[in-house]
Amino acid sequence: MRYYVNGKRTILNEGDSLMVNGKRTILNEGDSLMVNARQMHYGYACEQQDCYFVCILFHPSLFVNNQVLYDQHFAPILENSSLEYLLLHASDKTGRTVSEKLLEIVHFA
Repeated sequence: MRYYVNGKRTILNEGDSLMVNGKRTILNEGDSLMVNARQMHYGYACEQQDCYFVCILFHPSLFVNNQVLYDQHFAPILENSSLEYLLLHASDKTGRTVSEKLLEIVHFA
C-alpha cells in the first residue's frame, strides 16, 4: 500500500497528477491517494511545473501481527483487486485528517 500526499505550497490550475493503471487522477493541495498493492502507477506535474509528492510505503507485513485489525481493516483493501486506489480530498474532513497524519509520519521520520 502506498500513500501519496500532495503537500505543495501553491495550487496549480490543474493540480498534480498520478497515473494508476492508465487512469489519470488529479491531486490538489492537501489531497492524498492510497494506491493498492500490485498497481502500476507514477506521478507527474501538469504543464511541466514543479510538483511535490510525499510517498509513504506501508508493507502489508506491518499489519499482520494483529490478526483482528488486519482481517477487519486491511485485508478488505489489500485483497480487493478491483480497488486500484482510494482518493481522499482535503476538502473532506476525513481526507484532511489522513493527509495531516501522513505528513506527521514524514516529519517524524
